[in-house]
Amino acid sequence: KLKQSADRADYQDISELAHALDGSSRTIGAKRLSKIADVIYKQAQVRDSESILEKMRELSSIFDHTQAELNQFLEKHSTG
Repeated sequence: KLKQSADRADYQDISELAHALDGSSRTIGAKRLSKIADVIYKQAQVRDSESILEKMRELSSIFDHTQAELNQFLEKHSTG
């Protein structure tokens, strides 16, 4: 949904979604994901669509990496 909002240049949605992602990422200790979400949030505040789209590509890569690390952690620590 964040990507769709960025494609539409819906700055309100971008701001809200990036802020939520920042907070959730901090909660689980995903520092790189939190940092990029915060950057996107700040770019939405100043309506910098070019920078937002650039950072969205970076976010996608960081998200994929974070997701893989979380999956490994869960597999390692799962009981069952």
